[in-house]
Amino acid sequence: MELKNCTTCHRVFQYQGYGYILCPECRRTDEAQFQLVKKFLDQYPGAEGKEVFLATGVPINTLIKWVREGRLISSNAVNLGAVCDICGKPVCTGKLCPDCKKDIVKEFKESEAEDIERIEKIVPKSEGRGMKFLH
Repeated sequence: MELKNCTTCHRVFQYQGYGYILCPECRRTDEAQFQLVKKFLDQYPGAEGKEVFLATGVPINTLIKWVREGRLISSNAVNLGAVCDICGKPVCTGKLCPDCKKDIVKEFKESEAEDIERIEKIVPKSEGRGMKFLH
């Protein structure tokens, strides 16, 4: 275990090596707030961030953080105020909207295909030669 500073209260604590970097006290508070918001959204599915804040006292920034982390996933999350990092459209979870995710994947695949073509021009495929594995 290593010592870390809690991202909320900045106190030093023994970090378990996984999960959020929160001290035990802040972790309990965070989980209690999360359950409160979850219960409220189950009861009022179309609620907006301001309404959730007024009913639960959980700051809108915390709601957005949970959406961006993928912890709060719901079509209702669109109303909480989280937006795509690229285009600014509301998102239900994560940091990117579905359209921007598709565009990034498409660009990556195109780039990967270009890289493979370039490598094949430099290093021609060889029939029957290359690395072998001993059994």
